[in-house]
Amino acid sequence: MAARRAKSITLVSVGLACSLLLAGCTPASDPEAQPSSVPSATEAPAFPTTLVFEGGEVTLDSRPERVVTIGAPQTDAVLALGTVPAGIEKAFVAPWREEAIAAVGGEAPVIVTPNSYYGDIAGSALADVEALTPDLILAGLMYCVYDCDPEPTAEFYTSLDGVAPTVRPTTDAIAPEGYDSATAWREALMQAGQALGQTGEAQAHLDSIDASLSDAAAAHPEFLGKTIATVGAAEGGYYVRTASSPFSALLADLGFSPLDVSTIEFDAVDESGSAVLLTYDQVTLLDVDIIVIGADEAADSAVSKSLTAANGVVFYAGNAEPSYWGVAQPTALSVPWALDTFVQNLADALAS
Repeated sequence: MAARRAKSITLVSVGLACSLLLAGCTPASDPEAQPSSVPSATEAPAFPTTLVFEGGEVTLDSRPERVVTIGAPQTDAVLALGTVPAGIEKAFVAPWREEAIAAVGGEAPVIVTPNSYYGDIAGSALADVEALTPDLILAGLMYCVYDCDPEPTAEFYTSLDGVAPTVRPTTDAIAPEGYDSATAWREALMQAGQALGQTGEAQAHLDSIDASLSDAAAAHPEFLGKTIATVGAAEGGYYVRTASSPFSALLADLGFSPLDVSTIEFDAVDESGSAVLLTYDQVTLLDVDIIVIGADEAADSAVSKSLTAANGVVFYAGNAEPSYWGVAQPTALSVPWALDTFVQNLADALAS
């Protein structure tokens, strides 16, 4: 289906450059005309600050000027706060990201070797990062939905420490079961806010997203309590996201009841982090109120034969529909960009 844009949340974009007031330009007797760079008694200075993460901690004495971001949540978090990273790892075409880069302006980021789960990631991608001479690297997990092979990436992530101060996943998190924490994209936004001295702006942006989710749920009472499963094509069958995936968490915020895969009465072929793999025959046994599938109806070979298709609704979101991917793989930029359109398309599917 064609992408449709509806009203979206305004991105928080705060300039960080302070203007210098020339002496004599404003009367000294006017207290409001003399902004102070000294924090108030209730406002703690932004720096130095220590970023604490699972694998350790990084202390920043001042605001970093050249940030490299690895992973969509990290890239979009920095952009949502009005800063263009020096370099980014871009896993797929994201219109919200390109729009934000254009809106912020300045020099476009360098794209670190794309599709870096394949090939010499520890060589080519690491060389790309080194060439950018960053003073901070915010490294999350590169884009992956199901069955990721951590081996090509482990050396890359651990090698980043030798390039610049790095916030990065632990080796355990790089393993498949560590992927797709339901709150990782939220944590990336708050972490970027701390790193850039914009914790308040980051929280305001997150609050705006949550308010939008709450408003959408209130506007669509028909979502409340409906069981829902989100699936996608995989080799030998379909992956089905667990209730703890980021996509399922957003659907729960909208009022849906995401499928608890542990209640499935047949054995899954395989499980990897936030998804399980089901065979084509097993997928036909899914019985929920609605299935959301990231594919076109013409490409579907099993979901259309499921119990859900017979008794409920199948929403074919399209494999290349950006409003679907913006919610299925949420970030600080993608959710505001995609939510209204995705919600309306989902409501239309339920009403049909």
